[in-house]
Amino acid sequence: MVYFRGPATLADAARALIAHKLHVVEAGDTLEVRWKAGTGPVFWVGLNAEPWVVVEAAEQAEAKGVPEMANLDRRFEVPMDDLDAALDEYNTLFEVQATLQDLTGGYLVNSWNGNVTPPEG
Repeated sequence: MVYFRGPATLADAARALIAHKLHVVEAGDTLEVRWKAGTGPVFWVGLNAEPWVVVEAAEQAEAKGVPEMANLDRRFEVPMDDLDAALDEYNTLFEVQATLQDLTGGYLVNSWNGNVTPPEG
C-alpha cells in the first residue's frame, strides 16, 4: 500500500505505470499490471479514499513510529493473487511500488513484512 495525501487518481497511476513500460489493463475500478501482456504475476492496483484510510494511516503511524503518516487520507492498494510469485518477480513488484510512491510522494507499507519506506527527499 502507498499512503498519501493529494490529487493522484487511478488514471494518473495508469499513465505513470505505462510510462515505466509496464503492461496495464483497466479492469473497472482497478488496474491489472504485469511486466508483459499475459506473462508473470498480476498486480492489482486500486485507489482507496474511504474515510477509514486516515484512521488506518494514523494506526500505522503510531505502530511504526512514523508520525508523518498520521494524516494521510488516501492509498493505492496493490493486492496480488500469489505473493510468492510476486516476490519472485521482484523487479516488477519494485517497479509498481516505486512508480506509485514517486507519483504520490507517499509512504510505502509492505503488508507481508510490515516495512515502511518513506518517500525520497
